[in-house]
Amino acid sequence: MEKVLIDKISMDIINYNNLNNYSLGNVFNIIMNKYNIDNINKDKVMVKVISTISEYGYDIVSTHPLILKKYK
Repeated sequence: MEKVLIDKISMDIINYNNLNNYSLGNVFNIIMNKYNIDNINKDKVMVKVISTISEYGYDIVSTHPLILKKYK
């Protein structure tokens, strides 16, 4: 899995305007569908994305609905 792709997915999730109060899983699937990626272990990608979101200085306050909070 390319780090660049993980970074893009992470930034898309951080910047996602969650007006419909989707869960982390729903937002993740929406973003993954945007990149049209097949034959990939989505669980591994999600773990890497969550770690990257944390590296960017965000905490996942709630997974349903998805709420992020900047801490850095």
